[in-house]
Amino acid sequence: MAPSRTACALLLVMGCDPVYPGDPVGTFDVTGHLEENSCGELAVPAIDPLRFAVEIRERSGEAFWRRPERGVVSGTARGDGSFRFRTETLVPLIAPDPDPDFGHAGCALRQTEVVDVTVAAAGRADGGVPDAGESAAGNASVLTGANVIDLVPEPGSDCTPALVVAGGPFLALPCRVGYSFEGEPADAL
Repeated sequence: MAPSRTACALLLVMGCDPVYPGDPVGTFDVTGHLEENSCGELAVPAIDPLRFAVEIRERSGEAFWRRPERGVVSGTARGDGSFRFRTETLVPLIAPDPDPDFGHAGCALRQTEVVDVTVAAAGRADGGVPDAGESAAGNASVLTGANVIDLVPEPGSDCTPALVVAGGPFLALPCRVGYSFEGEPADAL
């Protein structure tokens, strides 16, 4: 029998964390540095520096990226201490005008976010790559990587009104926002 919603809520109230899949790789306090924002500050007000906490877990080639008060994002563990997480979302920007003669097709953007990170044991002579069977979990580890967000108009969209030259907030479409990451070990989330 599956646990009831009430039982799950009681576990949270009592201070128990829900169970997340996989074995812990590490929890990190991450600082992201803005490397690129070709969308423009009005369209995407990218924070610089970006700071957050994240927990990474892995299980049989799968990886899990969890930030407090956000959903778990699944990805791929490459087996060498590197991980990739990818999400894709459709962002409706301008609603289509239903007028068949003079209507506008509207604008929807496909937002693709890719996070590539490597977790390495700090201070290792071999650059921190774990040996076969060795895990970075439990060791002082560091996280490095990058986060890239691409915004691309969906086929059939007319995003011209969203561009600065037409009075919109975007400098260009498609566009990209990119960060480099560094993370230090942190307490469990």
